[in-house]
Amino acid sequence: MKTKRRGVNSKSSVILSTTKYRSFARGKEIKQINAYKDIIKDIKKLARTATNLGEADHLFTILQAKYAELPELQLPKSNWPQSTRQLPEKLAEGIQRDYRNACDQFEECHSRIVNSMRAKQIDALRLKANLCAQLEALGESPSEEQLQEISQQWDSIDLHDSVLSSRIEKRRNSAQTVIDRVAIGAERRLLCIQLEIAMGKESPAADKGIRMQYQLEQMNKSGLGQQTVNSTEQLDHMELDWLCMPGAEPKQQKELDERFQRVLCIADSPP
Repeated sequence: MKTKRRGVNSKSSVILSTTKYRSFARGKEIKQINAYKDIIKDIKKLARTATNLGEADHLFTILQAKYAELPELQLPKSNWPQSTRQLPEKLAEGIQRDYRNACDQFEECHSRIVNSMRAKQIDALRLKANLCAQLEALGESPSEEQLQEISQQWDSIDLHDSVLSSRIEKRRNSAQTVIDRVAIGAERRLLCIQLEIAMGKESPAADKGIRMQYQLEQMNKSGLGQQTVNSTEQLDHMELDWLCMPGAEPKQQKELDERFQRVLCIADSPP
């Protein structure tokens, strides 16, 4: 009888030990899973709330490193009931899918911030281009008071892009210099025509001859006829050229500015 009792106790101990081991293993696995999920949640939160590009990229890099440092999910199928034996594999795939989705969300956030920063820099460039037009309209001998007022406005505009800043500074410096503004007017007129062609818009009747000549020259160069290509990159490039080019004669500059902006607004309007 004593021997039988010891056998029962021994068997109970084995069952208890196995149960404890399985419970410990599952607890460890759940802890690992939660660690993965916490990082995924943090990435998604960062994607929703980030506004500073440098800070966002730094935090995202840290979260990626933390995710990579986590131990691989070890979920032995034998520790799960037979009916749910495939759950661990599906769970791991779900975590990986959620992580990829979270990273995609951050990449979209990154692009939004970059685009927002770029838009602010273009807005700043437009403001400075407007000040350049004011300087050009003052002629070659503006008063010190006029120059000081424009200079103060200029310094209050934050334009951090070094390339754009350099280009618009060249226009500013040319405002009071003696240059062929008639020739510049012709360049600006042609740029208006190029924009109208790109947008598939008619040019004023007075410029139809110039437009036809330009299209013939382009056809001879490329072997192609008229093309209406209004990619964002092309339009952005044309606007930057427009803003940074020295001004024409003040009256003509005003007319051409209005003409260029009318066509450009069509490109910015939703379909």
